[in-house]
Amino acid sequence: MSLRKVSVSFLSINDPIRKKVVCLPIEGTESDLLSLKFQLHKEMLLDNSILDLGGTLLTPISDIIIYIFDTDFEEEMEMSSTTKLQNLQKNLIVRLRGEIKNDR
Repeated sequence: MSLRKVSVSFLSINDPIRKKVVCLPIEGTESDLLSLKFQLHKEMLLDNSILDLGGTLLTPISDIIIYIFDTDFEEEMEMSSTTKLQNLQKNLIVRLRGEIKNDR
């Protein structure tokens, strides 16, 4: 099975507290958003990096929000379920629901 790698920054694109590379299948039945959230949640629980976002080991997958940073407009947009991610994509940000936006 071929995989795509995407880079996810924690809290901020310009000054992240952590970065993580996640591997996603090239083709699948789930949307890229669901695949990314599932894989990212699993990895963050395994290495406790969910604590860096202010979460706990009991934080549900539904609390994970993925944003795409638009470099043309210098703004973040919440990723939709129809967004297709490219291999080596690097403009993704992860936050938890309820976490205050950290403008760094």
